[in-house]
Amino acid sequence: MNLKHALTNSPVLALFEPTRETILKTDASTYGLGASLFQIVKSIERPIAFISRALTATFSTICWSLTRLRNLIHGVPLKIFTDHHALCWLLRSTKQELSPKLCRMALILAEFEIEGIFHISGKKLQFPDRLSRFPTTEYSNEDKLHELPILSISTSNFSQLQENDNEIREINRNFK
Repeated sequence: MNLKHALTNSPVLALFEPTRETILKTDASTYGLGASLFQIVKSIERPIAFISRALTATFSTICWSLTRLRNLIHGVPLKIFTDHHALCWLLRSTKQELSPKLCRMALILAEFEIEGIFHISGKKLQFPDRLSRFPTTEYSNEDKLHELPILSISTSNFSQLQENDNEIREINRNFK
């Protein structure tokens, strides 16, 4: 396939827009973990990010991918699709029903605005399935859970902040 065609046709990564419907698709294999982040643009699923890693320690693909993509999806409502049917009830369960490992997973999920975890056939998880079978990176300490600083800018005062900035005000004058 030629490079020009690959860059100008789907799937080409789209820019992340926090107001769009967001979908995370995950898959795990005996080789690794894979996840794909999509947003709905004009009724079409557009890819935003693809991530994978080799599997050396047991860890939920959902929790790993949420943690790795946290800087993009924190505070954004999202749906999760997985072929791991047993995890679909995790958001609705009570603490008394969960093992310690599942309790830790539920705590990670609670940080995000998850609209639901839905089961989908593994055949329909093309990208995450391929990523999990051919991981791009080895497991590293970076994959361990840690807090990432989140910069939150409200769009309601963004225009006002631009007007108060001398450099941006000058740029705006030059384009008018």
